[in-house]
Amino acid sequence: MMHLRFFLILSLSVTPLLADEIAPLKIDPLWKTESFRKALTGSYGIDSRREPVITVDEEGYLDDAGQKMAAGDRKAAAKVIEESSLTENSPAMLFLLASLQFEEALVDEAIENFEKALKLFPSFRDAHRNLAIAYIQKDDYENGMEHLIRAMELGSNEPVTYGLLAYCHTQNEDYSAALDAYRLANVSAPKEIQWQSGKAFSLLQMGMSKEAFAIFQTLNKKEPTVADWWLRVGETGFGSGEAVSPKMAQESRSSLEFLRRLQRLSGDQLSALGGQYLELTLPDLALETFLGVFDLEDNPEPRTLATMQVQLVEYGAISQSQAFQEKIQSVPNAAEALSLEKANPESIRRYHLALARLDALTGAPESATERLEAYTREFPLDGMALMMLADRYFEDGQRGQAIMTLEQAAEDDAVRANALLRLAQTYVEAGAYGEAVPLLKSSLAAEDRDTVRAYLESVQELVP
Repeated sequence: MMHLRFFLILSLSVTPLLADEIAPLKIDPLWKTESFRKALTGSYGIDSRREPVITVDEEGYLDDAGQKMAAGDRKAAAKVIEESSLTENSPAMLFLLASLQFEEALVDEAIENFEKALKLFPSFRDAHRNLAIAYIQKDDYENGMEHLIRAMELGSNEPVTYGLLAYCHTQNEDYSAALDAYRLANVSAPKEIQWQSGKAFSLLQMGMSKEAFAIFQTLNKKEPTVADWWLRVGETGFGSGEAVSPKMAQESRSSLEFLRRLQRLSGDQLSALGGQYLELTLPDLALETFLGVFDLEDNPEPRTLATMQVQLVEYGAISQSQAFQEKIQSVPNAAEALSLEKANPESIRRYHLALARLDALTGAPESATERLEAYTREFPLDGMALMMLADRYFEDGQRGQAIMTLEQAAEDDAVRANALLRLAQTYVEAGAYGEAVPLLKSSLAAEDRDTVRAYLESVQELVP
């Protein structure tokens, strides 16, 4: 009798195809690496506790299949095993058949035969591990983890076992456990890109963006032609919410700018980069970045266009806002998608309010008022818009209309405190201090602020 070592080495690697991209970590490239091939198909020790022995009868079929595999005829090799009357009762032959099926992307059939092999030989370590890989390809991380852990209990300590266990933890958002497993994978496979990337992502999710940034920088230097590393360096500096050093911020921007010039950024990424330029008071570069969204193959997302315009207005980039709006209006699909009738998403609603501000800032107050009136007819409960409209009425000398609009705005809990404060200020300006006091008290009840409390005390002193 002989063990599986020879025949398993002949079985070439399985290369399953996951989805095009499983955010946040792309694992597809792993299946093509040499380390994965070796771990999956070869280097098995002779251990009868973890590997089934091969009978003389099985040996003949496996030898025939092995020769066909060596000649590159893998379908013929699978046929030899499938047609054998021994296969259903041979864990070794079932394992080889499952491996060949897995290689041909017959994942369900492969899982069935791996499981049959395990019923015949429950401590078949490598069948547990390969079955886990098949489950992971199908996004079944629960079963994948179960068999990976069992393979580890049986002595599987290859980097791919630890790495895939970490990947499962990542998909379950258990980043601490993922980090521990990625570190174990990195110990014996320090050059494996997938495990380094996974470790960096886990660090990032745990709030350790500086450590993650350093790893992504290293990967970027190792593989400068891989756009994903440039993107990771760029996003790590701005997407973590953690304070970063000026140097880190600069390197992040440089990476994203590099990808922008290659037209490799998405609309949301262009929006984020342009926002950084606005923070640096570089409105022209921000506009150039935002306009890049129209060069994408797909029609720009209305939400993305809205966010870009809102940023330009909020940062006071007036001429750039006007230029961007002209571009939007020149693209029929974009203008229609951003129309008031389709302004249900929050970002697009904010876009219309930004346009009203832009009108007011560019000497078109009547247009601003008309825009806000149209908006509040469509969304009569939007307190922020009502407060903006009230300001327009005050500017136009329509005090009574402004007060009625502020009272309506105060019904919106999101702005109630500010709307009541503005109402109170209106009465104070008119010398009606007694009417202002209850409004200020109501404002404090909605949101307790020291400045409003002090203002209330001052007004109370003026009440006759």
